[in-house]
Amino acid sequence: MSTVWYDTIATLGWLAAVTSEIHLLSHIYVAALRHPLRAAKEFATVDVLSAGRVICGVGAGHVNEEFDLMGPAFDQRGPATDEAVAGLALGLTEEFPELPGPRWPASGVGLKPRPVRSPRPPIWVGGSSPAALRRYGPVRRRLAAAVGRAQCRAAGQPVRAAAEYRDGAPLDIGSIA
Repeated sequence: MSTVWYDTIATLGWLAAVTSEIHLLSHIYVAALRHPLRAAKEFATVDVLSAGRVICGVGAGHVNEEFDLMGPAFDQRGPATDEAVAGLALGLTEEFPELPGPRWPASGVGLKPRPVRSPRPPIWVGGSSPAALRRYGPVRRRLAAAVGRAQCRAAGQPVRAAAEYRDGAPLDIGSIA
């Protein structure tokens, strides 16, 4: 594995400046290594500069040494990722978010600019570990079934996958080929 990994937000900012129509997906922003309100500020800024084209692609990370250096402990990255994603969503949705913690408690902080998209830019969570699959959905070999489940609408019934994974919020399913 190479050590060349371009910074996500800097790269998305550059892409926003040289494109006008494509959506800008971060792949993969390791959420547990960053304060979620900083991440919200960064993604909201790029969303405004790109006229609402940002997709926040986040994951738990897999490089032990990054966690040794920046924390949390590698075996705590799952709970930290859950907290970071919830905080990111709140920071993108509310101007004055209140984060309960435990890792990143915060209140009284205002975040502007606000994202263009309402209620916020999409957050796509990636991963293939058993924990990621339990939290966030299917792996590629089950993608066709997942798409079928996500599109299954009986008369008056909500989309089952959206209800199961996203508390009724819109659900996008993607795969990198």
